[in-house]
Amino acid sequence: MKRIFIALWPDRQTANALERVSTGWSWPVQCRKYPPQDLHLTLQFIGACADEKIARLRHELRVPIEPFTIVLDTPRRWAKGLVVLCPAVIPDALINLHETLAQLLRASEVAFDDRRLRPHVTLARHGADIALPESCQPITWTVQEYALIQSTGDPRRRYVALQTYGSNHGQRG
Repeated sequence: MKRIFIALWPDRQTANALERVSTGWSWPVQCRKYPPQDLHLTLQFIGACADEKIARLRHELRVPIEPFTIVLDTPRRWAKGLVVLCPAVIPDALINLHETLAQLLRASEVAFDDRRLRPHVTLARHGADIALPESCQPITWTVQEYALIQSTGDPRRRYVALQTYGSNHGQRG
């Protein structure tokens, strides 16, 4: 069984901007910041899934996606010390993509965490004591693709894209 989820995966420029946004913040010693290659915005969390079901999902999760923009500009501290960056405004295209993928997962009879969308990029864990600014330099992310991701459990490479779906490059994976 592999632990999988569907996410927006930033291009290198956006990932680097996400990493730099918090450069001036006073991070607690115990805080564990995420490296740029681990930053993402989860659309749907599926969890443990058998290889046969993953093979099926790779094809069933294809959804046409028109590029859209999301602006991440609101730092927040969530429960259990998560430090996240959220959009002040959630684009309709993001809401639609989230719901369309949920409908596909339901139709595929795949168990998943069917919560309402709370878009965010997790920047760090164990940051319960961090003093966050009210806002930060906005990061404008032009979303052109989403991906089916596997959590590896390996801190050197936490995630692997099993399938990428996009507006410009067709499907990879």
